[in-house]
Amino acid sequence: MHTYSPAEPYGAWFAFHGSEAITLAVILAVVAVLFVGLGLRLKRPIALKRPGWAIGTMVFLLWLLSMLMLFIALLVYGLQLRQIHLEFVQLKPQIGTIFYAWAALFLITWLARKHGWRAAWFSGFFGAAGAVMLFELPFDLIIMGRVFPPVAPEPGLFRALFFCPLFMWEVSTLALLAMSPAMRITRGALFALAGMFALWGVWAAAFGFAYPVEPGPWTVNVISKLLAFAVAIWLFVWKEPDESRTRVTSSAARQA
Repeated sequence: MHTYSPAEPYGAWFAFHGSEAITLAVILAVVAVLFVGLGLRLKRPIALKRPGWAIGTMVFLLWLLSMLMLFIALLVYGLQLRQIHLEFVQLKPQIGTIFYAWAALFLITWLARKHGWRAAWFSGFFGAAGAVMLFELPFDLIIMGRVFPPVAPEPGLFRALFFCPLFMWEVSTLALLAMSPAMRITRGALFALAGMFALWGVWAAAFGFAYPVEPGPWTVNVISKLLAFAVAIWLFVWKEPDESRTRVTSSAARQA
């Protein structure tokens, strides 16, 4: 028989309290400042070196394998919860991630259209998926040690069972995003990423990074997730530098 999870921690993770919350807020603020600094230093969009066909295929297969491993881990996790009679129904906030993802998919596809529609659809799909992972990867690193309920007899082992394939899926998704010929690291993307971490700092300091069912944590969660999608979109908003202007500037500098 299913039961509802308790009011705190809402059946997902324990909130941070006291010095833990302040420490987390400070770390997140420092990360935000670092990304602002990187954005200010970035003079032109940076194109990543794309791997060859063989490595690209291996990363894609790793992406598929990680999804299969995560599905198996979820089955094992659920079976163990039933074995120790810890079944419950989580309170799930309505964040709207799927709608943001669809919007990002079509927008990024349109932005990447000059590279051909095949590359554009690849960019759109992994751009939208990558936006989710840009949010989830650091987020999971924060909450993985506080997941509720701790599953007996070895909570750490069951956390590893779930999070290891999850991290593999997140990293491989971001790796596939980086293979898009239309993707560049841009100043706008770095600033949006800094904004996401800054908001997480507010979430930690004001609400202890609590599960987002109350209005405050819910609002911060939604805005920070929108910023993650803004990061992914900004990766495709750039233009080639004016080479003739660059040559003229370089020539003038040499003459001076």
